[in-house]
Amino acid sequence: MGIYLLFPICSVAKPVPFDMLINSREMAGELTEVYIKNLYGVQQANEKPYNIKERNDSWEIEGTPSSSSTKGGNFVIVLSKIDGAVLFISHGK
Repeated sequence: MGIYLLFPICSVAKPVPFDMLINSREMAGELTEVYIKNLYGVQQANEKPYNIKERNDSWEIEGTPSSSSTKGGNFVIVLSKIDGAVLFISHGK
């Protein structure tokens, strides 16, 4: 019977350099949908089309309420371009 030494094969993970993780309108819109569904529900996440404005280091996204909405109001969310963090979020009534 022989002795076997097993060494795990692994690589050292290095951070991938990036300036802006959320670097497109499409990505900002998709992330917005995830956040809004989680916080306010599917109906509010469907306030489309989203009005997406690019700022220096952030995205400002505003929902478009449907004409049949009786509650009124729409959401506004500001996301960091750097890491996707929510910098501001609100839903009007």
